[in-house]
Amino acid sequence: MDFNDATALMRLVQAVENDPYVSSGAGEALADKVREFIEDEAELGGWYTELMNAIGEGEPTFRECGTFTDHGFGFHAQDGTRTDYVIGWPFEDGGWAVLTGSYDLESDELADYHLPEDYLNGLLSRYGYSSLADFKSVNGEAWRDALTGIIAGNQEANRFEVPHLFPDPSAAERFCTYQGVPGDLLRPAMEKARAEYEKVKAHQSPEKASDDRAPQGRGGDGPWRFRRDGR
Repeated sequence: MDFNDATALMRLVQAVENDPYVSSGAGEALADKVREFIEDEAELGGWYTELMNAIGEGEPTFRECGTFTDHGFGFHAQDGTRTDYVIGWPFEDGGWAVLTGSYDLESDELADYHLPEDYLNGLLSRYGYSSLADFKSVNGEAWRDALTGIIAGNQEANRFEVPHLFPDPSAAERFCTYQGVPGDLLRPAMEKARAEYEKVKAHQSPEKASDDRAPQGRGGDGPWRFRRDGR
């Protein structure tokens, strides 16, 4: 049994548990046994937390994911079928840009976040993948981590989501932790991103360094000129 099979079965179990006509007696006992079996499989497979999040029974927990910038950090969490992300990157004078957003691959009831299959396949084709299934087979268990970076980059490029701008790391950190990103994971990720940024900037030509402006976004004094690569 894989994650997708387990998710589908657990939703059937939930349907039985929530049906007052079925959940009593033998129906309830059967649902309990099926649930116990699936949860055991999930624990053995190492994807129990992901399963609970996918069926809406877990606490959203942020973990690292891909990013679309050269120097930056990325975190995402699943809340039911919806994935929420927080992706940030440094710019000049100690400033930070942080992009937040959400997407959903399964439930078209979440119209504001749902990505239709045709749209998603078209997006993935730009990176050489024929479909989401192809993307999953190539990236393995890390497929969602990589997918979040791709989707966030596309949402930002199309101005569907606009980054928040912060003049210093403490302000950016407060914003990210408020979104739910654990501080003990965020701080080293920010330090690493800033170090990589400064290392590259030190080797840039004066002309390139002087062109290193903040991205266009929410907050700040402006005018901000947007750069997708965060350089």
